[in-house]
Amino acid sequence: MVSIHIVTWKRREMLIKLVRSLEHQSIDRSKYEILICDSSSNDGTFEAVLEMQNKYKNIKYYNIETNTLVAKRNFLYKKTKNSIIITLDDDLIVSGDFIGSHLQAHSDTEKTIFCGQVRFPPEWITSSNYYRYRDSRHIGIHSVGLNLQDLPAKYIVVMNMSLKKAEVDKCGFMDENFIKYGGEDQEFGLRVKQSGIKISYLEKALVYHYESSDIQGYMRKQYCAARFGGKKLNEIRPDNINSTICRYLYPLRRSDNFALLIGKLFLLPLLNSVFKNLCLLFVKATDRYEWLYSPTVFKFLVAYSIKCGYFDQNKEDNSDKWI
Repeated sequence: MVSIHIVTWKRREMLIKLVRSLEHQSIDRSKYEILICDSSSNDGTFEAVLEMQNKYKNIKYYNIETNTLVAKRNFLYKKTKNSIIITLDDDLIVSGDFIGSHLQAHSDTEKTIFCGQVRFPPEWITSSNYYRYRDSRHIGIHSVGLNLQDLPAKYIVVMNMSLKKAEVDKCGFMDENFIKYGGEDQEFGLRVKQSGIKISYLEKALVYHYESSDIQGYMRKQYCAARFGGKKLNEIRPDNINSTICRYLYPLRRSDNFALLIGKLFLLPLLNSVFKNLCLLFVKATDRYEWLYSPTVFKFLVAYSIKCGYFDQNKEDNSDKWI
């Protein structure tokens, strides 16, 4: 039997759609349970779950005070007695063979975490350059130079992930030192890789991501991940930043080697607010025109956001407000 974990907060309508897609799978409902963890959502989530529990019978609902992704994921992890766990976010709709694909992958494989395919809805991609870019960042069959059966830790996808609990028990699940957004998934990935567990891509386990946002919202998300999650990750794993391209976005440090120093001196001045504002104007004005799609412009905006987050890591203001 498999346990499916959903962490949620104030997304009643999306949660209903997700659960409905989970209840219409290629395998029998008796083979899986759905565990939902909330934090007192006041949008009718509790009432909606009660209604679904009466209909489907395989749903368990929990409410905890600590409203963080990590705390909720760990709570459900500790509650689980089944051998296989699938973790999901609450803004997804899963494909009809989603659960079966994860179960089949684990049937003849040991020491492997599987991360399924994540896509944005096709109609969103075709009508928006922003979603076209976001969709292109998902790992998949078009990823160049990656061994999809043994991925680096940074490619772990916790929002569509399955694992064998007995294997992960040995290295531990999520680190609750990560309070704000970002960093906890990569730290978990680093830990499981060090324990000898592989991270593999599972194309058949498809989910559609219904995260409604815009480029400025995405930039704020990247800023928060760099400022808060990135700071905590560097405290726990100080050498990790040196193995990523993001090392060029950090402030100058005495420990920088010559090549890194030259790279920063060239790149950091280019990531300024003047260029940022011009790029924002461009992507907003051209969002509906595919022939004006420029991944480079989006990458610049993301790099600018991450740089700002890194530079603000030691600010006393703990607000996540930015642009």
